[in-house]
Amino acid sequence: MTLPSESVPKSVDRVRPADIKVVAAMGDSLLLAPSSGSLKESYPDRGNSFVTGAVGSLEDHVTLFNILRVFNRNITGGSRTYGTFDEDLNVAKLGADSSDLERQAIELVKRMEHIGVDLEDDWKLITIFIGTFDLGRLSCVYADKMPHSATELKFNIENALTRLQWLTKRTIVSIIAMWKPQFLMDVAESSLPRGSTCILKGSSKRREQHCEEYAKVVYEIQDERNFDSKDFTVVVQGFLEGAHDGIRDEQGKYDSTFYTKNMKHLTRYGHELLAKAYWNSLLEPVGKKNLTPDIANYRTELKCPDKRSPYIQTIGNREDIF
Repeated sequence: MTLPSESVPKSVDRVRPADIKVVAAMGDSLLLAPSSGSLKESYPDRGNSFVTGAVGSLEDHVTLFNILRVFNRNITGGSRTYGTFDEDLNVAKLGADSSDLERQAIELVKRMEHIGVDLEDDWKLITIFIGTFDLGRLSCVYADKMPHSATELKFNIENALTRLQWLTKRTIVSIIAMWKPQFLMDVAESSLPRGSTCILKGSSKRREQHCEEYAKVVYEIQDERNFDSKDFTVVVQGFLEGAHDGIRDEQGKYDSTFYTKNMKHLTRYGHELLAKAYWNSLLEPVGKKNLTPDIANYRTELKCPDKRSPYIQTIGNREDIF
């Protein structure tokens, strides 16, 4: 099932991994693989991104791009380590919240045009992760503004999707649902100096509620199907939803091989583990996706496309397997 379709698919529900010609990413720092240091000192290391990382081969580094490159050597959009290069289609931004997504959508289309992507005919897989910085002062680490409501988050995502649908065809937009705060934010706050407190007392419960509401609205966007057409769809990947704690080592401490030194980001190894969970989620039917994968298990195997439905899974093709 590694071969492309005999002819270019006309339906978004019949796109095999080998049919994807373009990989892109929009959102916040999770997609950029920043190095350790404070946020102001951090800088993108897109080559390690679990979505667009293109350093080496799949054997060197597991990323979505490197997996798809096994299916299609001519795929484009990958990122190199530090900085940018001509084919880099990762437009995520350090510290971005959802209000920046529409701008990113416009920038992404400009980059695709610049490198010669056929906006009408090339099949594209665009990943979005957003929400961390929408929490604003509900986080001790990113405490410079009021939090966005789930309604605001949904509005901003839909504005970006509208822009993408206007400007490009043959597109699968894959939205990674918001994680639980325990997975990263609690970990980051554990590294703050003793005596540090959140700006808002009791913000922990409010933050968790906001994260759950953020995850809920992206499913609403998927299930309402307002952006579904023959050549465009939105599908949610919920593999981070079940992470009710940070990744820990055998001693019960936060795993230093998974988190960067400042505990605010993920290491190259951490991105590899996310890439495995993300890839497997893309191949799982909508409504049957694993929401609690063992992300920390480095022995997790990459799934192969199902013979009954060897496609990137969407709402429209879920009946193929059920």
